[in-house]
Amino acid sequence: MQRLLLVLSVLLLLAACTVKPQPSLRTDVEERAYTDLKKMIADQKPMGDTPITLYDAMARAITYNLDHRLKMMEKALEIRQLDASRYDLLPKLSATAGYSRRNNDFGSYSESLIDGSQSLVASTSQERNSYVSDISVMWNVLDFGVSYIRANQQADRILIMEERRRKVIQNIIQDVRYAYWRAVSAEVLIKDMVTLLGKTREALERSKEISGQRLQAPREALEYQKALLENIRLLWGIIQKLTPAKVELATLMNISPGTDFQLEVPDWGSPHIPSVDVAVEKMEYMAMISRPELKEEDYRKRISALEAKKAILNMLPGIKIDFGYNYDKNDFLYNSSWWDAGAYISQNIFDLVSGPEKYRNATAKQEIDDIRRQAVSMAVLMQVHLAYQRYHLIRKEYRITRNLDEVTSRLNVQVIQEVVAGSANELAAIQSATNAMVARMRHHLTYAELQNAIGRVYNSIGIDPLPSELASVSLPSLSRSMEKIFTRWERVLDGSIKITDGFEMPPGIRAILAKERDEEEHRRGAALLKVSDKAVEVRNDLRKTADIFERKEDTSSFASGKGTPVQLITRGDIYHFQRKLEEEGEELKPVVISMNSSNFSGIERQARVRTPVAALETVSSQVTIGSRGMSRESIMDPRARRY
Repeated sequence: MQRLLLVLSVLLLLAACTVKPQPSLRTDVEERAYTDLKKMIADQKPMGDTPITLYDAMARAITYNLDHRLKMMEKALEIRQLDASRYDLLPKLSATAGYSRRNNDFGSYSESLIDGSQSLVASTSQERNSYVSDISVMWNVLDFGVSYIRANQQADRILIMEERRRKVIQNIIQDVRYAYWRAVSAEVLIKDMVTLLGKTREALERSKEISGQRLQAPREALEYQKALLENIRLLWGIIQKLTPAKVELATLMNISPGTDFQLEVPDWGSPHIPSVDVAVEKMEYMAMISRPELKEEDYRKRISALEAKKAILNMLPGIKIDFGYNYDKNDFLYNSSWWDAGAYISQNIFDLVSGPEKYRNATAKQEIDDIRRQAVSMAVLMQVHLAYQRYHLIRKEYRITRNLDEVTSRLNVQVIQEVVAGSANELAAIQSATNAMVARMRHHLTYAELQNAIGRVYNSIGIDPLPSELASVSLPSLSRSMEKIFTRWERVLDGSIKITDGFEMPPGIRAILAKERDEEEHRRGAALLKVSDKAVEVRNDLRKTADIFERKEDTSSFASGKGTPVQLITRGDIYHFQRKLEEEGEELKPVVISMNSSNFSGIERQARVRTPVAALETVSSQVTIGSRGMSRESIMDPRARRY
C-alpha cells in the first residue's frame, strides 16, 4: 500500500512538471470574435428612418455605450460585495459531523506516581467505531466591530463607483455633443464637396486635353492645372477631416460603424447659440460641490477615517462567546449528548505594539487625502476658468467665421454672374466656389467647436443630465428628459433663472463667512484708529518743532522749499539734529520747516488708509528742514531713531 502511494505521488509530480504554454486555437478565436460581435450590438432598439437629434444621440449613447455598461457592472459588483460583507456581522454558526474507525481498541492504564507500579489494569472508554456531531454558535465582539467598519467602507466604495459612473456619463455626453455637430457638418458639406470636386477634376481633364492639342500656351496651361490641383488637394483635406465624425458618433452610440443613419440638420442661417453670462465665481462654487472627482475624494477620506477607527479596535482585547450542542455515539459515555457555553478574552501582544503605528499611518493617509482633494480642487477650478475663457473666445471666433461665410457666399454669387457674363473664366469660378466651401466648412466646424466649448462648461461644473432612475426609462422619454435638463441649464448659465437646487450657500457656511467678515472689519477699524492716532501725534510733534527751533541765519531759501529734504519720523531725529547744531556752535532759534499748515488735514487723510509706518513716511515726505553744510546722513543718525 505504501509503495502504491509513493508511485502515485511521483507520477503526479512528473505530470506537474510537464505543463507547457498552449496558444489559443484559431477556432476558439473565431468563435470568440463572432460571439463578441453579436453581443456588442445585441438588445438595441433599431435606428429607424427618423433623423436623430442631439438628445436622441445622447440617450442612445447613455443606454448602449459599452464604457457606461462597464461602470454599471463595476458598481453592481461593489454592491454584491457589500451584500456579502454584511454576513460577516452575523455570529458564526458551524455544524460538524464525523466518523472514525481504528483497527484496535483505544486503551490505557494508570501508574502510581509514588512507586511507579501499575495501579489499574488496561482499560478502554472508546469504541473502535466513533461517530460525533455538534452544532455551535460563536460570536467575537471585536470581529463584529471590525466587520461593521469594513461594511461601511464597502458602502463608501459603492458611492465612489457611482461618482465614477457619473464622470463617464459626463464625458460621453460631451464627446457625443462634439461628434454630433461635426457629423452634421459632414453630412451637409461632403455632398457639395464631392460635386465641386467632380467639376474641378473635369476642368483639369479638359485643361490637359487642350494642353495636349497645343491650343494653349504651355506655361499658362500648367499654371491653370496647378491651381486646379491645389483646389483638389484642399477639398480632399476637408473631406478627410469631416469623414471620421459620423463613425465616431456611431461608436459612441454603440452602433456598427458602417451603419447608415440620418441626422437632424439645423437652420444654419440662425443656429442656436448658447450663452454663458453667469459669474465665473458662481461656476467655481457649483463645480466645488458637484464635480464627481471631488465627491470621490470625500468618500476616500471617509474610508481613511474608518481605517483609523479599525486600527484602534484592533488594539482592544477580543471577547469570544460560544454556545453549542454536542453528540457522541460512544456507548462508554454516561451522557452521549450535552450543551456547552463559554466566554473567552484574548489579546495579541503584537497588536499593542503595531497598533499605534497603524493608527499613525491611517492618520497620515487622511492628511494625504486632504492634500489630494485640494490638488484636485485646484485642477477643477482651472478647468472651470479654461472652459469659461475658451467658450467666450470660440464665440467671438464663430461670429467672425459666420460673417466670413456670408461675405464669401455673396462674393461667389458675384463671380458666377461674371462667369455667365463672360468676364471671368472657369478657374475663377472653381476657386471662388472652393473658397466659399472652405468658409462654410470653417463656419460649421467653428459652430461644432462652440458646442464643444459649452459642453466643456457643463462638464467643468459637474452637471448631471440624467433623471434619477435610468434603468426603467425608454429612449424617447430619456431624450426628452435630457433636453429639458439642458434647456434649464442653458437658462441658468445665461442668467435667466436663479439656481436653487442645491447650489445656494448653506446656512453654516454663511454664518462662518459672516463671522470672518465681522472679525476682518474689527481688525481694520482698530488699524484705522491706530493710524489716525499716530498721524495726529506726528502732526502735533511737527507743530511743536516748528515753534521751538529756528536758525539765526536767513532761512528764506529753506522756507521756499530749497532745503535738504529729510525723513522726519520721531522726536529722536529732531533731538539728534539739535545736538549736531550745538556741536557746530550754532545758536538755536526756531527752525524753519517748509510745510504749509493747510496740508496737515490732507496728510492725515492719507495716513488713515495706510499702515502707521507708511503714514509717517507720508508726513515726512512733505517736510524739509533747513541745514547748512550738513548732509542727510550727518543729520539722520540711525542710532538715534526710536520707533
